Amino acid sequence: KKTALTTRTSPRLRVPDSTTRKMIFPTPLFMSFHLLTAYLLACPFPKTAFVPLLGFGLVQGLIEHFADVLPTLAALGPPLVLVAIGLLGVHYWYAYQKMQDKKMAVAGFVGYLVILVLFKGLELGFPKDSGPEQIVALEDELYSAHHVILHMCLVANLAVTALNVPSPLASSSGVKSA
Repeated sequence: KKTALTTRTSPRLRVPDSTTRKMIFPTPLFMSFHLLTAYLLACPFPKTAFVPLLGFGLVQGLIEHFADVLPTLAALGPPLVLVAIGLLGVHYWYAYQKMQDKKMAVAGFVGYLVILVLFKGLELGFPKDSGPEQIVALEDELYSAHHVILHMCLVANLAVTALNVPSPLASSSGVKSA
């Protein structure tokens, strides 16, 4: 019987046979969500954090969505989810400092807490607590659908604050627009 970890080469490489892995949603969709989330996360941070935060989003996406291909890396998933939760908290702190409308920053933070409690508390597409559980989740249609919805909620909620602070890509020449 073929499984998601069926290999065509060395068992140590654990390269999945692409004909056996069920794709509920295409992996590039999830990787796009991770990079967009990382971009929005980085917006209120100091400019020097922009590239490292995009890198973190890429690594988080690889860990979550290639857990079956990279099971050793998948073991880092649970601690990195905690880092991501913390970084999102810092995002709202920086956004509050930079936004004129402080109520929007608070609303974004409250929305984030609601998303976190709802999706983690009800196990609705939140990354799993171990690498092996994440590998199984990758082929679960309901988990995948909930995970897409989780990403959509995070993007929408982060946009509330990220799009109301100066862009991290903006020039720092000191020229102000009219």
